[in-house]
Amino acid sequence: MFTAIQLTKLRNAEYVQYLQQLLAIVLRYQPATLQVKAEYDALFANFTKLEGSFKTRTSSPLTAELETLDEQRDNCITGLYYYLLGLSSHFTTAKSAPAQALLQVLQVYGTGIARQNLNAETATLNSLIADFKKPENAAHGQTLGIADWVTEMERVNQLFNQTYLARNQAEGLDTSEAIKAIRTTADVHYYELRNVLEAHYLISKKAANYTQCLNEINALTDSYITLLNGRKSNKSNKGNQPSTKP
Repeated sequence: MFTAIQLTKLRNAEYVQYLQQLLAIVLRYQPATLQVKAEYDALFANFTKLEGSFKTRTSSPLTAELETLDEQRDNCITGLYYYLLGLSSHFTTAKSAPAQALLQVLQVYGTGIARQNLNAETATLNSLIADFKKPENAAHGQTLGIADWVTEMERVNQLFNQTYLARNQAEGLDTSEAIKAIRTTADVHYYELRNVLEAHYLISKKAANYTQCLNEINALTDSYITLLNGRKSNKSNKGNQPSTKP
């Protein structure tokens, strides 16, 4: 079944990116084979109009900063993986055992974290860092001397997310009636595609191609829900700060 998301909470840049990624998933599984070609084509047509009305500006100075931060967090997780992999074969169990334990934590999130889309990687690293901070894993980290590595990965990932939201806010301020109208229509086609796809999933008795397609879409949706929850949390934290006014 589909994971629900409040589309109205997505800013324009996020909304465009979400639809683009969702359509790419459905296309990979072939709309005609999934029996959702009419619904796919309708949503794609609205997406094309929306993309033409609102397009993320790659000339934004924040884009270059995002690319640098993304590379830094990629290096953190990739370097940490290979460091643990090497220690997992250490000649002493004092080193190999904790390394193997932390590798098992990493394996929960699969391979290629650094190759995930931007939002998915942010969400994955947040979860991974939380796992590394659990007492038993933190103890392994202290033994192997990776505490500062995890701290740096968390710092860069948080800074990336803050910068990503700042860029979206700067580039998503266009709330013209034309864009609102296109989004409203796109919403309708989104739900039509979702409902028909879900119906065929059930009719097919959860056939493999439908299951895999829905799982990928839900993983994508989860990453955007994490983004929205992070924004809500940031607002709450600001609201709880003591006033500096006399």
